[in-house]
Amino acid sequence: MTIDYSSATSDPPAVTYDPSIHNVPTSDSPSVNPMSIIGRANNLSTGTASGVAGALVGGLSAGASPFAALASFGQAALGAVANIAELLLKLGVTVIDDVATLITQAVQGVANIIGAILQGLGGIFGGSGSASDAQLVLQATAATIASTNAQLQAMQAADAADSNNGINVFLNFSNATLSGFTESFTGAATGLEVNSSGYAQLVTSGNGTGVAIHPTPTNTDDQIVSAIYYTAPGSYHFFNLSEGAGYNTLIGRSDPAGTTCVYAEVSPINCSIHNVVSGVDTVLAQVNYSAPTFYAGAQYSLSCGFDGNGHPFFEVYVNGSPILDFTDTNGVTNHGAGYRNCGFGLAEYAGMVPSQVASFGFVDNAPGPVVGDLCVAQGTSATAITLPNTINAALAPGSYYDSTVTQTSNYTYDPTTNKLTVHKSCIYTVRVTTQWVPKSGAAYAYFGIGLFVNGLLYDNDVKVVVSPGALPYFIEDSAVFIVALNAGDYLQPGFVSYSNSASYENQIVAAGNASFICAISNVGTNG
Repeated sequence: MTIDYSSATSDPPAVTYDPSIHNVPTSDSPSVNPMSIIGRANNLSTGTASGVAGALVGGLSAGASPFAALASFGQAALGAVANIAELLLKLGVTVIDDVATLITQAVQGVANIIGAILQGLGGIFGGSGSASDAQLVLQATAATIASTNAQLQAMQAADAADSNNGINVFLNFSNATLSGFTESFTGAATGLEVNSSGYAQLVTSGNGTGVAIHPTPTNTDDQIVSAIYYTAPGSYHFFNLSEGAGYNTLIGRSDPAGTTCVYAEVSPINCSIHNVVSGVDTVLAQVNYSAPTFYAGAQYSLSCGFDGNGHPFFEVYVNGSPILDFTDTNGVTNHGAGYRNCGFGLAEYAGMVPSQVASFGFVDNAPGPVVGDLCVAQGTSATAITLPNTINAALAPGSYYDSTVTQTSNYTYDPTTNKLTVHKSCIYTVRVTTQWVPKSGAAYAYFGIGLFVNGLLYDNDVKVVVSPGALPYFIEDSAVFIVALNAGDYLQPGFVSYSNSASYENQIVAAGNASFICAISNVGTNG
């Protein structure tokens, strides 16, 4: 991510990540001396299968593909790794020294295979596992990723259909590339690439981040951004303390450059939701794990939407199960047409590498349109407003419809401009009412109600009163419009007000009898 991308004189500075955000001291690095390794082994004896994998893989700076390593080491390596895994499954205090020796003797590729095995052991962890169990886990990992890919594509297809055929992007890096992404890097990171095994990975010589923003924005502010990871990020963890981890990010509500966005950070030691505004990174919510926890082959997702009160709402899921959420009641995050890009990121941190990415996707996730979905704004002021004397329709005075009575999540209403923005592409019925009175002495008076769409006059309904005289009351007038709108379009009411002389301007007053109503009348779309 970068900031101030409009600078024309020099490259903008990179985002400076606050070390406290990632729960790791800046000077920390993975321990490699035997005592620290034994310390990690001691922690493994009481950990979970995923905890074992996170500690082992992280402690040895995981990064190579387990399957690529398996191919290079051959069948003999598989047997050796299975024997190591079998011993670890039966791990106890009495074999800590043996485990430490095995870890220190393991080469990089074998260490990663151990991690892949242990990530998938789950239910057989605790003394009942065998070498053959470990081999089966290796064989099942690729099938798991393929199955999760299929489930993710099915979910995105359903969400896109519900969102009036919204944007649906899915990239399986076994055949997709990073072409078209806007990429940015910090620290020692220099690139993102798809390796020969078909996984996207970070190119770096040390701590650093890589971010890729897809060029296609979603149609709406409701998004689900997902990735399936082939490997767990590296982490190191001993004496029940999480000291550091590489991490992955899922990015939503982003501008095209990635300088302002919301992102989820997932790693074996924690999960957090962040807000970035012009490059400044702030943590919104975070959960820390008691032991390293990461699910290679699972679907990690960031959902960006709204709660029932219209507040931006963000939630992180693993295979559809929520693990962290945040409701933006103070309006610190951004949304709207300029913040609908999505992307992903990878970061090496504290010497620990991030995951390799098997697939990435994002989709419009707006709720399906419902006939009758409604917004009602009323004018409450009893103060009469004199309108300019013009035959052309003009926007209603600001804050004329100042009180929102009903508003569903399909609408965003700004009373200062009387601007109503819709979030679903549908056919809408719009009704505008007001009270008006011609000024005494006018020979005739025109008055009409108009509707503006995206700042341009859509239609109006005009009436004329001849010799109105000195009316002691206001005339209540209304007009109904049928209009097809696309997601992101906005409406504003307006008036036509004209008399035979500029000295006899018409007046309007709200006093609770003026209303601006919009409802979905048909879920069809324009065109």
